[in-house]
Amino acid sequence: MSFYLDTSVLTPLFVPEANSPIVNDWARAKRREFHYSHLVAGEFNSAISRLVRMGEFDEEQAQAIRELASEWLENAATCSRIYDEHVEIASRVVAKPSPKLLMPDAIHLTLCASKNLTFVTFDEDLLVIAKREGVEALMPA
Repeated sequence: MSFYLDTSVLTPLFVPEANSPIVNDWARAKRREFHYSHLVAGEFNSAISRLVRMGEFDEEQAQAIRELASEWLENAATCSRIYDEHVEIASRVVAKPSPKLLMPDAIHLTLCASKNLTFVTFDEDLLVIAKREGVEALMPA
């Protein structure tokens, strides 16, 4: 089974938070094939920058976290490319008033649907939407 890691799952792998023990245990439980996209990597970098602005880390610590995550992604995961067709489909999905879905999340789900990847997230609302949209999804436990 191939798993596409949402930013909510990638971040606690490298930043200590409440979900860190859960996601670390889940990721190590058995051999898993991980996928991500450049969009997830960008959202991760944005999350780290936000933590710097909040005073959780200084820039040196943030850079070390970014480098560690980048190295892990390069060695332990496959980058799934986002193509124009994914963006076009996601654009049609977010044009509907329901479900309430942000464009980046719609792109993630569209990519997962097209590549038959299981979407892994800690976002409960997004988990429900993914399943409703026919995308296999789970929350690490």
